[in-house]
Amino acid sequence: MSEEDNCRQALEQYTQTLLAFPNVVGVGIGEEIKDEKPTGRCAVKVYVKRKVTIEHLNQHEVLPDTLQLVSDNSTTAVPIDVEEQDNLELQ
Repeated sequence: MSEEDNCRQALEQYTQTLLAFPNVVGVGIGEEIKDEKPTGRCAVKVYVKRKVTIEHLNQHEVLPDTLQLVSDNSTTAVPIDVEEQDNLELQ
């Protein structure tokens, strides 16, 4: 399965779970950004009203770094990329 297929499957499997986190306003798929630079890797994008440092969150409010896809004999980690989104426009 391709990296993009893994992202789509992870998004389908975890959308409701991710949307249940406080401050999350949307989810999607896009290129992972690290240190303000594109990595070339596909990621599940999690859009939040405001990015908050981990020190200011309760344990149950912290998003995972990756989503785990389990198949017959392997596990694939799909990265999560959190973006602050003031004015999210749904399409």
